[in-house]
Amino acid sequence: MKKLKLSTYELNPTTLEYFNMCIGNLKQNAINLVDLVDNIDNAEYKELFDSLDIDIIGDKINYEDVIRLCKPIIYNVLKSREMEEKANNKGTYLTFSVSKEYLGREGLTLSDICPPIGYQVPAYETISEDGYIELTDKQKEEMIRKEREKFSLIIDMLSELNYGDSKRLSYSIGNKRK
Repeated sequence: MKKLKLSTYELNPTTLEYFNMCIGNLKQNAINLVDLVDNIDNAEYKELFDSLDIDIIGDKINYEDVIRLCKPIIYNVLKSREMEEKANNKGTYLTFSVSKEYLGREGLTLSDICPPIGYQVPAYETISEDGYIELTDKQKEEMIRKEREKFSLIIDMLSELNYGDSKRLSYSIGNKRK
């Protein structure tokens, strides 16, 4: 009886907010992806399809691109249903909780731990992320090229700093000798 009393759940509004945000984002991603499929032959979407590296010729789409679109639609629909089931199960709140205090200490917000709304996640760490259109080899290469350029720029700046410090050091050493 004591265990039963201790195991009563207390609704944490942050946990409920987390579930609502996750479910909302997953549903919005699925809707956005279905909208893409629905507008394959729409010229207004050409720029978006180009940015996603999806080839459309007339009103036809490449088989690989169909797979790239279908996988995240299915994932988002199934994941949102799974999250809804968890959110509607009272038992979930006995074992799962999201704390604003913990998030604040870690420098996070709910947005940081929920799936973002978008078509792709173009970050080096997430070359292939479930729920998003997979990056093509061309996109991956471009992303890696941009990352290399950033690192090269940083290395050049550090070299400049290091070179400048050694010039000042030799100048100050030279002045002391005179």
